[in-house]
Amino acid sequence: MSIGSRINYFLKRLRKEYKIIVLDEASMVQKKAIRTTGMKTLGVVVLLLIIFGVLTTLLTTQTGLLRYLGPRPRAILGNDYLSLKSQIDSLQKLTEIQETKVRTIEKFLTERISSDKGDDMDEDVPSLKSKAKDKDGKESYSTPECLLPLMQFEKPVDGEVTSDFDAGKFHYGIDLAAPSDAEILAVEDGLVVINGYSREDGHVLMISHANGYISWYKHNSRNLVMPGREVIKGQPIAIIGNTGENSSGPHLHFELWQNDVPLNPRSFLKY
Repeated sequence: MSIGSRINYFLKRLRKEYKIIVLDEASMVQKKAIRTTGMKTLGVVVLLLIIFGVLTTLLTTQTGLLRYLGPRPRAILGNDYLSLKSQIDSLQKLTEIQETKVRTIEKFLTERISSDKGDDMDEDVPSLKSKAKDKDGKESYSTPECLLPLMQFEKPVDGEVTSDFDAGKFHYGIDLAAPSDAEILAVEDGLVVINGYSREDGHVLMISHANGYISWYKHNSRNLVMPGREVIKGQPIAIIGNTGENSSGPHLHFELWQNDVPLNPRSFLKY
């Protein structure tokens, strides 16, 4: 029998009408009769399989059912699951950091107000925050050098400073203009805590160092190290970029913090 003949025979069987009869087992009286064809039966089976597949997909992706199904469904999802989990972890860490920054801002403003009142009451009492004039003649507040640890960091990139540290304007770092393909270096030995992305800052890295120091690298085109990895001073960790809504050109926004307090990177870097 040729292939064409087999196909015609199969289609003929699908079009053939069948009668399904439901009988009472005790009395053998007919209860119900259903007329159908193989084509109709096949269509119903396919439709039921599609509905079952859609419902299963919705239950495992749109509800918390996945966590109760063990590791196998996660393995089936593969890289998509791991990527989504990594993004969620990064967002949680970024949220925690933003909350810390808000608390730091509140602390800074409170200390500034207290310092101003103290100067009015007793000008002879020294303040932990020293008041100075910057190049533009504006007042700025900074921690006295005698309170800062004598520590010198590696420059994250060779570039020009286009925007300075200004805590009064909530700019807790410096902006460094550099070629778009320039490598960003780790300023000190440390542990990568965050490799994430935010709408405002684009691709960001956060590295934890000894003595409570934390360094931030923002607007990168791509990051080269993953969370949990140890890095050494001078190691390439990212590439200069222009990502995020707060970026207007290829540059690095670099921040240096110690114990939740923002520091002026210029006090530690040779720029």
